[in-house]
Amino acid sequence: MVEYETKLACNLQGEVIHGKRIFSKLFWAFNASIEGFPFCKRMIQVDGTWLYGKYGHILLIAVAQDGDSNIFQVAFAIVEKEDAEGWEFFLKHLRNHVVKEDGVCMISDRVIALLSLIDKDDSLWKPPHAYLAYCVRHIAANAKTRFGNNQIRKEILDAVVQPKFDARIRKLRRHGQHVFDFANDIPRERWSQAYDEGRRYGHMTTNLAEAINFVLKGTRHLPIARIVWETYFRLGKVWSTKDKKLTLG
Repeated sequence: MVEYETKLACNLQGEVIHGKRIFSKLFWAFNASIEGFPFCKRMIQVDGTWLYGKYGHILLIAVAQDGDSNIFQVAFAIVEKEDAEGWEFFLKHLRNHVVKEDGVCMISDRVIALLSLIDKDDSLWKPPHAYLAYCVRHIAANAKTRFGNNQIRKEILDAVVQPKFDARIRKLRRHGQHVFDFANDIPRERWSQAYDEGRRYGHMTTNLAEAINFVLKGTRHLPIARIVWETYFRLGKVWSTKDKKLTLG
């Protein structure tokens, strides 16, 4: 499944070159991923990373996890910027072609452009259609950057996986009311294991998505068409290996 957009071509003076268009956005998901996703855990992780070299675009990815705890690649997109327009393009086609059922949890960083889309009245990525959860490592890193205190970072990471979440958050007051307010203002259901009703399947970070980003690191300097081919061949190898295991097992 491939979806793409182009835009008008302009010269260096900003004048439109009639009859020519240039690449803008691309979304793709392979049939094995589309057919296999309904059998995965009802959770996806999304993340974005820069391309290198000539094409200064953003690679967006969505991954899931199957019942054997294997990473399950879901979909990819290449957009010009990690802004509202780029995320809207990705999420629209992800919903239309792959994540069609309601109730899926989506784990992401707190990207402002992404959050603004999800909070729209007509969004299909908020309850009851979907449930947003935050990568807690990202929250902890934000806290360390803001307050310059690594102990605060550690306490936030400890709090999210403990049943006494509220009590641990209140203890942050000893670092100052502003530290408590930072943590308390984040909706609990979006980052605490005690309040997520099991929708995250224990996944507190976007590690799965970041693992795929790492695998593709060596391809991100290539032309865009070649990046698509690389995802095809790499996934083809994965599906072939899984098929052999099932056949032999």
